Amino acid sequence: MRALVAIALFLPSLAYADDDRTLSALLLAHHEAPTRAQLESKVSDVRRRLIAFSTNVRVLPPLRDRAIDALAAWPDAEVEVAFRTILARDDDDRARHRVLFAYGRAFPREAPRIVGAFLESGDRELRRTAVESLARVPTPAARAVLDGVQDPALRARIERARRASDRR
Repeated sequence: MRALVAIALFLPSLAYADDDRTLSALLLAHHEAPTRAQLESKVSDVRRRLIAFSTNVRVLPPLRDRAIDALAAWPDAEVEVAFRTILARDDDDRARHRVLFAYGRAFPREAPRIVGAFLESGDRELRRTAVESLARVPTPAARAVLDGVQDPALRARIERARRASDRR
């Protein structure tokens, strides 16, 4: 992990400002994502920087993943637009999977509609991620969306995800 921090901080193609370097180090140096309070205390305009990291396909994937995860702590309209943009236009499946999980945490009221749309995706892995994300959303609407799934393979996944979610 420390090697990734070094790469993010010193790669010549990533001309980050000091706050961007600090944010990169904070996101990559911890085993778990730093809290919103930790980020805000160390980095100016952190939400804007996280949005920039999460929507830039040239950012190192582990750094981009952590930026997407951290953005779930800022559930506002601008973050929702960034998440929807990644889901709609991004070719990076890794980022799309990450956003599906983060979307359910950040926007539980909208998740049944937005994340639920991926239950019909042609990509089996995106369907599975949508199930996992919606199973963690504690709303009747999310439960209703999952109850409406007819695909037998997804039904088994839904039951496993619900059991795992209930144990948390």
